[in-house]
This record gives sequence, C-alpha cells and structure tokens, in this order.
Amino acid sequence: MNDVTPDARSSGILSMIVKATNLSMVGRVIRQFLSSSPALYYEDLGYDILESGKTASAGNSVTLWQNCGYWQGDSTYEGACENLARKVGEVATLDESEATLDVGFGFGEQDLFWAQNFKVGRIVGVNISPFQVEFATARIRHAGLGDRLSCIVGDAVQLDLADESFDRVIALQSAMHFNTRSDYFREAYRVLKPNGRLVMADMILKSGKRPRFSLWAAFTRRRVGWSGKNVYDAAEYERLLREAGFSNIEIEDISDNVFPGMREYITRRYRGEVSSGIRVNASTADRASGVGLWRFHYGVDSYVIVRATKGAQIEH
Repeated sequence: MNDVTPDARSSGILSMIVKATNLSMVGRVIRQFLSSSPALYYEDLGYDILESGKTASAGNSVTLWQNCGYWQGDSTYEGACENLARKVGEVATLDESEATLDVGFGFGEQDLFWAQNFKVGRIVGVNISPFQVEFATARIRHAGLGDRLSCIVGDAVQLDLADESFDRVIALQSAMHFNTRSDYFREAYRVLKPNGRLVMADMILKSGKRPRFSLWAAFTRRRVGWSGKNVYDAAEYERLLREAGFSNIEIEDISDNVFPGMREYITRRYRGEVSSGIRVNASTADRASGVGLWRFHYGVDSYVIVRATKGAQIEH
C-alpha cells in the first residue's frame, strides 16, 4: 500500500475538524452551509483528499476510506475502516450469489473490499456526487472488477432502479445525509427482493433521548448536508423502518468501538502525526470524550449497525 500525506486518509469528520480553522476554508464552509448539499460537501472533501495526497490517482493503491472505523485492539485508521466494512459485510451476509446495492459509496473503497474479500457477485453503487462516481469507476476498471462492480449517479430517495432487483441494500455511514432517511427506507424496500436485507452503519441518539437544540450542531450538520429530521433514537428508527414495511429489525450499538478510537485518531492527527504512522489502542481510548465529540459537533451519541428484512423471516 502506498504511503500518502495525512489528509489522503482522513475521514469527513477529520477533514472538517482539522481544516475548519484554516482561513482559506472560510469561503468554502460558507458555500457548503448555504447549499446544505452532501454532494457539494463530499466533492469538496474529495478534491481535498486527492490534492493533499499528491500520489493519489485512479490507478494506484491509495486508500480513500471515509468512515469512522471499527477500532479493535491496536489499529491504524485504514485497518479500522476495513474492520467496519467487514462487520457490515458479515451482517449483510454478502456472497457471490447475490446482487447488492451500495448507497453512498464514497470513493468505492468498501465495494472494492467486499468484492475482494466476500467475492460478491454484483455490486451497484449509487452516489449523489458525479466526481466520486467518476473516480470510483476508474478505480474499479483499474482493479479489473468492471464485470462485477458498477457506479451510477443517483439520489438515495429517488432511486432510478427497478423494483425487487437486489438481494441486499447497504448504506455504510451515509444514511444520515439522505433527505430524508425515512424516504430512503421506502426506496430501499421497493428495490429489495422479497426476503432481501437492508443493512446500515449509522449515527443516531441513544435510546430514550430526544434531540436537543445546539446552534453549533445545527451549523455543522447543515454544512455536511445532514438533515435535522434524521436525528432521533433507536425506537424512532425502528418505528420508521416498520412503517416502510420492514421486519426482523435489529439495532446494535457499537459506539464503544467507534467513537473513542476515532476521537484519539483525530486528536493525534490534529497534533501533526502522519496518518499511516498512527496506531490507536482501542482499549485505552477515552470513551466519554469520544462520544462527547460527536454529541457536540452533530448532536448524536450512538453509532449503530442496523439490519432489517423485507417480507418473511430469514435465517441469520
């Protein structure tokens, strides 16, 4: 794996926190806030990552993960991101016989990972950013996986895809950006085959908590295109899934393996450490500070893996 300068492996949260104080970013932040478009935010973030990692190109092995990771033991950022993708793939029971839809795939890292590690037969990625679709498509072509992976520009709440055409629908840390998440649930239900499975890695409130107004959290959510309508707890999450027609709903809170490790990684990056050289010991990371960072910036405090089924029960 090629080494890259720090920002080439930064997550969206990392990029925002580290760069928000840079005066050259002020105009961009204002533009993102006024538009409240996840496409604009992630296109800006994408250009930052590629510009900062000078060696990055569609044809090399630069890592371009954009999630918070699943931190276990002693891990790098890349390793944590792969752990999260692996966990999502296992919950989705991905295999070579099924067609999978990945909604909000970033630069395509998880799709390449699933194709190579789960031997998924077919993955279609939908992304609202034309820039990321173009870049991911080039990476897929270079990897020789064009017969199994494809990417299209599209809106998660208005999928231009046929009814009952996928066995699995996945959203890895993207559903909070959909306007709205509940509209996405209905679209996911429509394109899933009977007994198909919806799987998400997502951020919500702890059970029983109500959204609390914070001017800063409202600002940062708007900047990254995260609707306040998508801030609610697990009970409301489950209710909306059932309203869309899903059953067999399971919501697993994995916050302790996400927020503390990512917060330590962000802190050390902010101090100037090179991304590829940072190893985080998840067992010693500060849980309270980790959760607090996301509560302050986004008004959420729970990272969850969600799975739900369309139609009759399936074995798992």
